[in-house]
Amino acid sequence: MFRIYYSFYVKEWPTSLFEASLKPLPFDEAVKARKFVRWQDRQACILGKLLLHYGLRKNAFDPDLSTLKYTPYHKPYFTSGPYFNISHSEGCVVCAISSDYNVGIDLEVCKETRVDDFREVYTTKEWAYICQQPAFKTSRFYEIWTRKEAIVKADGKGLMNPLEEIDTLRTKVCLNKVLYELKPLSIAKGYACHLACENTQKAQLKKISTVEELLFDT
Repeated sequence: MFRIYYSFYVKEWPTSLFEASLKPLPFDEAVKARKFVRWQDRQACILGKLLLHYGLRKNAFDPDLSTLKYTPYHKPYFTSGPYFNISHSEGCVVCAISSDYNVGIDLEVCKETRVDDFREVYTTKEWAYICQQPAFKTSRFYEIWTRKEAIVKADGKGLMNPLEEIDTLRTKVCLNKVLYELKPLSIAKGYACHLACENTQKAQLKKISTVEELLFDT
């Protein structure tokens, strides 16, 4: 089983819906969500957990999020599976769930940024690719960035890995003796998204249109 669920949040939820959205979350996760000042951050935090809860429920896994544990590198996991990873960026949240392999996913909205400030985290070949066509410099920057992030998230050590040594121009990349496949995901115009896993062939993408679907679709 390999599913990727994603959803958008474009406006603040009514109070009643916000309170309902907290019910599937463990107490500490609900407290964490309430502490965010911006509604966008609150809803991104909650939506990630709701997508996970929905995916567990729909695929016959125990949906009890209170069993979540964390590695020394702060990656959440379930002792008995499945593997999962969550990412969000400015109005969109994605959650990848795999029954068989560690998985990493990264999503970024492709907004203007000072691309040159990040030169040091790219390999020489990656940087040449990014700069090859000036008109596509920003989009290629995010393309490679999401590839790198997806791999280090699948690995579990995140930014503790030396990003500048990980060449992601190929569709398969070895990191810490594990060979990961990289797969681009088409989420929406203006977003870059990549999936990293030992086997991405069975990954199925599903859009969830409303938070109500996550809460009340049994």
